[in-house]
Parts: sequence; C-alpha cells; structure tokens
Amino acid sequence: MADDHVVVPLTGRSSLAAVQETDVDPMTESISDFALFLRAEGKSPYTIKKYCEAVRRLHRYAVERGAKDWTSVTKPMIRAWLATIGDVQQQAAHVSAMQSGAKSFFNFLEDEEWEGTGRQSPMRKMPCPKVNRPVIDVLTQDKLAAIIAKCKGSPRDEAIVR
Repeated sequence: MADDHVVVPLTGRSSLAAVQETDVDPMTESISDFALFLRAEGKSPYTIKKYCEAVRRLHRYAVERGAKDWTSVTKPMIRAWLATIGDVQQQAAHVSAMQSGAKSFFNFLEDEEWEGTGRQSPMRKMPCPKVNRPVIDVLTQDKLAAIIAKCKGSPRDEAIVR
C-alpha cells in the first residue's frame, strides 16, 4: 500500500473560508449588511450604489484617522469628512447625497446593529445641506405660439418644437 492516508472530504466551510472570515473588518461587514438591508427595503440599485459609496468613503476617512469601529466615528469627524468632499457652494448636491447615504447608514446601525445598546447615530441632528435647484422658466402661451409660428414652413423644426 503506497498511500497510507485517507482523504476526507470537507463539509461546511473550508478552512480557507474560516481564515478569511476572521480577517473581515467589522466596519466593512456592516457596510455589506447595510447594502442587503437597502436591497430588502426595495431601494433602487442606483440608491444602493450611491449610499454604499458614501459609506465606503467615510470608512476610509475614519480608519485613516484611527477609528476602530463605527462607534468611534464622531460628529466632528463626519463634518471634517464632508468638508473634504468638495466646495459646498459648488457641489451641494454631491455633498448632500454623500451625507444622506452616511446618515441612512448610521440610522441602520442604530436600528439594526446597536439596538438595545443605547448608542445613537452621530448624525442624529446633522441636517443635510440645502440644495438650491435652478428655477426653470416656463414658456407662456404667447412665447410658445411665436416659436411655432417661426417654424412654419419647416416640418422638421415644427416637429422638434411640438
């Protein structure tokens, strides 16, 4: 008998999966849980992508500043992170979207992972920046009639306007 060993098939998780599981950052795992939560809530793929992108950016920023878990992320740290995103005047919509994603994430943590601990979201009383959307002038009936009149004789132009 050349081989004295018996090959036993592994059942359940492989030893590699067990090793990888111990290396999972709990902060990153919470982001994955958040994505599943949003999916279960019926959020659009675009919303899930944008919210998780915001939280991943906040995660990188917080870890670079010594955060070991989400409970060590403070309101001043979040404000500093938001300030790095861009000029609030020029990119208010982007900053607001990032803040909305992070705020939604901390609400998720408070409701799902911190339930019963008394921990509260550091973003609890942080309002999102106001986004001034441009006002679009609506054409009056007279202006519209004038535009259509100018298009007479050109079926293409008239079709575009109508």
